[in-house]
Amino acid sequence: MTEPLSTWAGWSYDPNAGSLKLSASNQFVDLPAWLPSVTGDQQIDAAEGFWIERPWTSSEACSQGEQPGAADPLRRTLGVVQFFEPDAPRTIQRGARPYTATKKLETPPEGVTYRLALSGRIVGFADRQPVKCWNEADRLPPVCLISVEISRTAFENSNGDILSEWRR
Repeated sequence: MTEPLSTWAGWSYDPNAGSLKLSASNQFVDLPAWLPSVTGDQQIDAAEGFWIERPWTSSEACSQGEQPGAADPLRRTLGVVQFFEPDAPRTIQRGARPYTATKKLETPPEGVTYRLALSGRIVGFADRQPVKCWNEADRLPPVCLISVEISRTAFENSNGDILSEWRR
């Protein structure tokens, strides 16, 4: 009863150990080359955040024929990102360290889904605008970033139970 971990987030269940492992990695460890097109003159030393898969849908469920985690990375259009300037304290940055949690479970998870929940506030870029978009070509959808300050990151299950959380 295992679901493979995707490139940035997922879960796995080890029936021998009776443990559930959840993991989510910062998708902005390597700053995109196009980032200055969005941030302008703002000095960015690091960024932490996540792309929202299927941002323009009202359902968390995959559409017919779509596989979980199958989103094309080139089609990412909306990201939630916290930017760190060069003088920002390193103690509040996760960098490449993923959020991981391991939980003991007596029975394997059936019919339960998991989500990464972020809490915080929307903040502005250097020009005080909270959302910035960039477009490489007219035929492509724009890429938009929401500048945020993340105060809490948590793993939750579909029952609303908090499995693990981190606060800044």
